[in-house]
Amino acid sequence: MTLLLLLMACLLSYRFTGYPDIRPFHPEQIPPPWGAMTPAESVLVIAPHCDDETLGCGGLLSYAAACGSRVRVVVMTNGDGFPAAAGFGGLGRASRADRYTQLGSARQRETLSALRILGVEEHDVTFLGYPDGGLAKLWNENWEYTNPLTSRYTRVESSPYPTSFTPGALYCGRAVVDDLCEIISEFAPSLLFVPHPNDAHPDHWATHALTTTALQRLSGQGKLSPDTRVFAYLIHRGDWPVPRFAMLRGTLDPPSTLRHMPFEWIYQPLDDDIVAQKRRAILEYRSQVAIMRSYLLSFARRNELFTALHTTLARQLDEQLGEQLGEGGPSETDRDLFWSQAEPVTHDPRDDTIGRRLSGAADLSSVSAALWGDTLYLMIRPRVAVSATVRYTVRVCAFADDGNDPTGDGGLSAGGVVGDRRGTIDRTMAVFNIGPGYTLSTRFNHGLAGASLKLRRTGRGLELGIPLQLLEGSRTQTPDEVFFTVESSIGGIGVDRIGWTVLRLRPDVPDVYNGQTSRGSPDAGADR
Repeated sequence: MTLLLLLMACLLSYRFTGYPDIRPFHPEQIPPPWGAMTPAESVLVIAPHCDDETLGCGGLLSYAAACGSRVRVVVMTNGDGFPAAAGFGGLGRASRADRYTQLGSARQRETLSALRILGVEEHDVTFLGYPDGGLAKLWNENWEYTNPLTSRYTRVESSPYPTSFTPGALYCGRAVVDDLCEIISEFAPSLLFVPHPNDAHPDHWATHALTTTALQRLSGQGKLSPDTRVFAYLIHRGDWPVPRFAMLRGTLDPPSTLRHMPFEWIYQPLDDDIVAQKRRAILEYRSQVAIMRSYLLSFARRNELFTALHTTLARQLDEQLGEQLGEGGPSETDRDLFWSQAEPVTHDPRDDTIGRRLSGAADLSSVSAALWGDTLYLMIRPRVAVSATVRYTVRVCAFADDGNDPTGDGGLSAGGVVGDRRGTIDRTMAVFNIGPGYTLSTRFNHGLAGASLKLRRTGRGLELGIPLQLLEGSRTQTPDEVFFTVESSIGGIGVDRIGWTVLRLRPDVPDVYNGQTSRGSPDAGADR
């Protein structure tokens, strides 16, 4: 009995205080680089679901609206894929699909009511109407107009909501990016807030990836305002926030599992009346409060939390180092020494779940990058030595420079729809699967072969050499930047994922995030 009680106590501690480190993490509090809100500011918040905009940015929106700043909220999905919520309230005896659609409409009304409390008017709120629980698939798989996703909840492949920004929007990634490009270009925000790349929810990190893609496209077209600065907010990360209940006088601090990440945490202080206002706004999401009231109210605290986003620059090798890397070097030890001196271009939290603690070879730690000639080298490091039982999946994405139709056929060769009012985006997505057993298989959306890839295993990681010509697609030149992630799995079960990272291959390529903190220029943390 004593052992059972101890086990229950441990499980409850994990559930309510966060794993693995229950001690609070109090980083240096960076003041908001935007300073006091003014009418000159234009604030755009992009939220995956109805309520994320209030949980992550409600206080900021209230300040901006009160100061006369232009404000716009864009909601990617209507949150209609929540079975528990679809069983509540006055949804009657509608069919299964209709119940989810009715839930989506109800959540739209909740959002408008909550934002009205924060001072944001209905005409400043845009609903895109894409599938809840499906944004990661739109990003990874259902990209083209000719391959829309059918929602597992509403059972449709286009938006059934009359309020959608694009009526009848097809459920595909390109349609999402087209919508975001139009909105960002028209609104020209000075401050853009998006979900954090390390958010654990697939809809959240996919929203980050889709928005970044829109920024890349606009930048290539010369339509991205040089004054736009992009910041990230966090909603889902283990059992964060800690503790998970209302603490109106408490501080919202980052998850302890992110303590080793190279983020500067921006603390937006909130006055007592703004905290109370945010709490009232959260309570307007009745369909959600009925199920997870304590969790939602744990975001109503004395501050809101943001990070500045930066792109990273691949290390350009000199001739001697490049030849050594290309030829493999005289020994595994020398290669490890070379990579140990290369600063990572992206990091991942370590030992942050029980599964990753038990599977150290699948617990991803960092990725370093080096460029020699037309070959991009990535060094993937897990927390411990790599294992033949783990599959490591590298996804690398490159886009056409300007988002226009590269073939002149109306977009059909790229999967477009002739006569559609939107442009095409020529995307090359390359997927490299390493393992089990260190075998290498590849998949390209342009049908290119991967025979010239280079894979080497070192004592501390996996080195993958990718000829950039494989990412050209229908273009005539290699990309200036790529977008990549790394995932790990064992037996088909996902274990870890590194957040999507923009990697610039030339120093003159602009940083689409233009991220700044009070500490300096956009590139201050980009080329670390």
